[in-house]
Amino acid sequence: MRVIAYCYQDQGSDAEAVWALSDYEVNQHYIDQALPSSPGYRPQLRQLLADNLTNPADLLLVAGLDALGNTLEEVGHLIAELEHQGTTVIALKADEAGSSLNSPGAADAPAKVALLQLVAEVHHC
Repeated sequence: MRVIAYCYQDQGSDAEAVWALSDYEVNQHYIDQALPSSPGYRPQLRQLLADNLTNPADLLLVAGLDALGNTLEEVGHLIAELEHQGTTVIALKADEAGSSLNSPGAADAPAKVALLQLVAEVHHC
């Protein structure tokens, strides 16, 4: 099983603490530093997507689904793209606001993804 991990973190945050929440052996890490002046700047996320086209992962671990974009629409599209490539996204912990979309536990991941996709679809109507 190929497992990759992505972290979008503030300066001084420790991505390793997030990966410690998982029992998975991560094959490759992608880490972007959050820049207040450019919240959409995620070069490692773009690299992850490019790498996943040629060598798809089975699982993508993220601290929270909010790491994947700035809007529900962005996150929903990205998750749909990854799922189309055969990659399942698993959020490992809740965000600091306690969002229920990012609650711990891999068992809820498919429901979270479906909810995000539904919200994105409704938003387009």
